[in-house]
Formats: sequence, structure tokens, C-alpha cells
Amino acid sequence: MAGFTLLELLVVLTILGVVTLISVPMFSPPSEKQKILKETKQLAQLIRLASDDANLNSNHIGVQVKRQSYTFLIKVGEQWKPIRDKIFRKRKLDRDFELEFINKPRFAQNIDEDTGGDFQLSDDNESYTPNIIITRSGEISPFSLRIIGKEKIGFYELIGQFSGHLRIKKITEE
Repeated sequence: MAGFTLLELLVVLTILGVVTLISVPMFSPPSEKQKILKETKQLAQLIRLASDDANLNSNHIGVQVKRQSYTFLIKVGEQWKPIRDKIFRKRKLDRDFELEFINKPRFAQNIDEDTGGDFQLSDDNESYTPNIIITRSGEISPFSLRIIGKEKIGFYELIGQFSGHLRIKKITEE
């Protein structure tokens, strides 16, 4: 008698179900929470990299945080200038995301001062003020920063400590 037993069919259907469950999330677009986590991790990694760079090259590096963007700065004499580098270029957030300080660093300017205009590296007359300062020894001005999505029901907080340690904390509701 040719054919399949009921047990063989159940095994095949179970395998197909497991493969479907595994593959569907890979093809679905990332959720807002996943995008926020990715952006938070990217900012944390860039600050870590800037800390290493400051230590290695004996420079002071700053991060100017605005509501929808952040820019890495380097101290040249008594002025802060944007870093002209692919890695530390100005980063703009997705239009549905915002940056918000929970504990403003000592050096923080108001992040609402974002003009929203295009960033011109050639404009040396523009004043840059960092919200976060990374010393040449790798220490960071303590801060607590959130990246919030339009739904504002789940977000992540990036916490920077004086020692240079950064951590990401998941916040489910405000």
C-alpha cells in the first residue's frame, strides 16, 4: 500500500510550522521599538568610539544633541568644531523619533534650539556647544538621554556615567 501514515504527515506539518514561525519575523518590517533600540545602540557605540578616539589622540570630544539630531565636535583651541569624518558625521533621527534629556548634563544647552536647517560644515562662524563632553582621558560628563518614538509607549534610555561606562535601559511606559 502506497501513501503516508498519519504520523508522517504530522511530522512534516510540524516542521513546516516551525520553519514558518522562524522565517516570518525575518521578512516583516522592524517595529518602532526595534528601530529605537537600533538607534540607541548606534549612539552608544559612537560615544564609546569617540571616547576611545579622545583617549588615543588626546583630544576633547563633545556631542551636541538636538531634538532630532546629534553632532560630534572636537575642541580646537577654545572653540568646538564639528568633526569632519564619515563616522562622526551629523546624524539625523527618523522624523518620528526625538531625543530628550532626562538629567541634563552640566554643559547642556537647550535641545529645543534645533533650527532644523541643513548642516553646513563649511560655516565656521556657527557656534557649536556640546551637551555631552568626553575628556581626553575617556571620561564622560554624566547624562541620561531618551530616544522616543511617536507612540511614546516604549523607549530606551542611554545612561552615561563619569567613568565612561554607558548602559541602555528599557523603559516600557512613562
